Amino acid sequence: MKPTTKSANGTSFHGVTIKATISQLTDILGEPITGGIEDKVTHEWKAETDEGDIFTVYDWKEYRLIDKDEVIEWHIGAHNWGASETAKKEIETAFNNLKQTNMKQYRISLFKSSNQLAEQLALLAAKSNGGEYISLTELKSIVEAEKRLYPASNEGVQCEIIGESILHLDKPVSGEELPCTVLVIEEVEVMELEEQNEFNGYGAMAD
Repeated sequence: MKPTTKSANGTSFHGVTIKATISQLTDILGEPITGGIEDKVTHEWKAETDEGDIFTVYDWKEYRLIDKDEVIEWHIGAHNWGASETAKKEIETAFNNLKQTNMKQYRISLFKSSNQLAEQLALLAAKSNGGEYISLTELKSIVEAEKRLYPASNEGVQCEIIGESILHLDKPVSGEELPCTVLVIEEVEVMELEEQNEFNGYGAMAD
């Protein structure tokens, strides 16, 4: 599912609705097309399903200002009932994924022997906490790209994801036989962070 600029001509309401807030829909579909309170539709999004079916999400005859965090019932318009149902399921999946992402943050341990690449990754992970989510896989891809772009300065740098929640960045350190860990980024539940009194996180320097 993604926002679209394609025409929604021919779509209509087939009895499929979804309850959500303006904020929730904006998070997954972008900014809505808006009208005045005298219009039958005051907020509308155009999107397409994973299969490419065009659909719209819109309020119907509210005739009032709607708070962005108020839960109301939204109509889903499409070319047929099946496409409307598919759109609803994909919206609900996107809501669930967004909720899970918001419940996770990164604990960041940056070590004293770190290099510029490690510091850049730590900054991106820190910005992801409370901001636009960047996955560990995406962070690893950045390392691989940097190694190709700057092979000399990143010679011997190793990056791996352990399990599904920990990223390790290692690099050669003078005087050490084996590469040393310079950065650890661990994905943790928000509740886990709140319950801990001390941790090396949010860009803290580890020993």
